[in-house]
Amino acid sequence: MALSRTPAASSHEKVPPEIQSDIVDAIPSHDDFLSQPESKEFLETLRTCLFVSPTFRWSARRHLFEKIHLAGESGLDFHNRLLRLRDLIDVSDLGILSCIRNFVLIPDFGILCTPQCKEHRAHQVTAAIREPAIQNMAFILNMFCHQDARLHTLVFHGPSDCGLPTMASEFKRSLLNSMNSSYLTSLKLYHVRSIPKNILRGMSITRFTVIESTIDEYEDDTYSRHLPLPSLEFVETDSLFLIGILYPVDHQSSDELEHESSLNNVWLEIRDENVGTFTMLDISCATFVDQFPSVENLDLIFRPQDVSEFLSIKPKIDLTRHSALETLTLNYEDADSLLAPTPEARIGLYTEHIRAIVQACPDSLQYLTIVLGHAYATPEEILFPHPYPWTALDILLVHDMFPYFEGVDIRLRCHFPGSYTRKDKDAFMHKAEKAFEKVLPTSNACGMLTIWVMECSQPCRDCLE
Repeated sequence: MALSRTPAASSHEKVPPEIQSDIVDAIPSHDDFLSQPESKEFLETLRTCLFVSPTFRWSARRHLFEKIHLAGESGLDFHNRLLRLRDLIDVSDLGILSCIRNFVLIPDFGILCTPQCKEHRAHQVTAAIREPAIQNMAFILNMFCHQDARLHTLVFHGPSDCGLPTMASEFKRSLLNSMNSSYLTSLKLYHVRSIPKNILRGMSITRFTVIESTIDEYEDDTYSRHLPLPSLEFVETDSLFLIGILYPVDHQSSDELEHESSLNNVWLEIRDENVGTFTMLDISCATFVDQFPSVENLDLIFRPQDVSEFLSIKPKIDLTRHSALETLTLNYEDADSLLAPTPEARIGLYTEHIRAIVQACPDSLQYLTIVLGHAYATPEEILFPHPYPWTALDILLVHDMFPYFEGVDIRLRCHFPGSYTRKDKDAFMHKAEKAFEKVLPTSNACGMLTIWVMECSQPCRDCLE
């Protein structure tokens, strides 16, 4: 009697779909599909997963297109990348649109701005590229309003010499429409000139970033004032004055007052421009106290060009009237190392600046985080820190002026010589953390001190000197 044979089940059919999905999820996928995929081995692995099974295909596609970074070295390069993305989104069977969660758009200047823009001639792009590129960008941005789209974060870098009014109208309209997607929770704008004052009206975002941008002072926003403001929880900016116009929490109606309490976190970038006898730090802190009284967490990110001059000017700030402030972060990570005759003198400038800000805080302060990028020039300086510059700050933190204070977190960066192995670095960082606890003995004895030593990829200026 002949025995009938049934086809053997393939190996992937024996594995439950949830296990297959977990396997694909374990593959690293931190970069996007359009950013140099040839050099990313894990992207090749994800591409291979597309042909294993339907479950593998769905999971791999979700990772491959989760983040799209659309930029180009030239108008032609940007146009070519734009065409690839449009082709992928245009094929509905692929389901790419529903996979995109984070979209970063950095368009070429010559494509974006109209010929009437005074700077356009220096960035000429042929009409054969410009017109279809604008149409393709508009198509992609409009697709994010489609019912299948699930875009969570939109990042737009505008050209610094071209404002929104001088951009191609079709692109501008599509960009503003995409910002009103019901799934969009995070909007980041960089170098965008002449932002409409009503841009946040009707949005559902909770996180808003606006850096090196300006507002359209002449726009009439009367028609849109009836639209509600979003319930922002996080703001990152270099201009609280601009945020106060875009998000006027102090001018809301009684029905909208709950939005004020939803804003809990402000990241404020401080540069070193002086305005008369006051610095931008002084002015920004005054604006923070007056316009954002409900914010509990404040991050001050210092990015001065001249660190020595910046730190030598004593802040004239007063945060004591801000009774809601609980967490303060002072981030000097992007400040280059300053030249000083001794390490103690260099660290002394940092600690004096930190102490002046802490002294101006309200008694509601509970947590303090200090991030120092290049304050310590060499590993040896961290391993054998001089306690004197930190003494006054150590005493201040356990003083009765902060009755609710619970902890200080200090994070240091260290650049290691090439001879250090991974094991050497880990051992050094552990030893340095223990050594640095002696710098703030009172805070450490009270159980309020946490030290982190992290690796820095670039040497500081003192190391190079």
